[in-house]
Amino acid sequence: MGETAIVEVAREYLGFGGVVVILIAGLLATISSANASILSASRALYGLSSDALVPEAAARVNREYGTPHFALSFVGGVTVVLVATGRTEVLAEVASFLHLIMYGLICVVLITIRRRDPAWYDPAFTCPGYPAVPIVGGLASFALIGFMQLLSQILGATLAVVAAAWYLVYARDIQLKNQL
Repeated sequence: MGETAIVEVAREYLGFGGVVVILIAGLLATISSANASILSASRALYGLSSDALVPEAAARVNREYGTPHFALSFVGGVTVVLVATGRTEVLAEVASFLHLIMYGLICVVLITIRRRDPAWYDPAFTCPGYPAVPIVGGLASFALIGFMQLLSQILGATLAVVAAAWYLVYARDIQLKNQL
């Protein structure tokens, strides 16, 4: 049953019409989520390009609509290829892998920056249960990666290494526009 449990429950209580409604709702939710992911990833790529951390082509904006068309095409194209090849679970897991790495590193940075206490750092928030909460959050984020498919782990780690190499070779010495 697993992945189709909600469909079976809908069939049991609402009949065929309930199944159709659940399937349509699931499809719309998936499309909405994919759209949000594509838009946020392309916006991140656009922002990186605006700070010259990636080639300036990603910051090109459509004159008529004001959208970063290259960044949208690149991110959307990769997504379409993975969906067309039937590897949506790999796409989702690699995205989750990268999010978990990011969340874990945010927890590490929170602890590190608060311990170093640089003069410019004046946080407007408190972290209840500090330092236990970011320690548990960081460990949990990194540990969850172990439950992913091996292919997703390899692809996610490869993307992380490529991003780190890109930073070391290309972007390390770039002065950010909005740097403190």
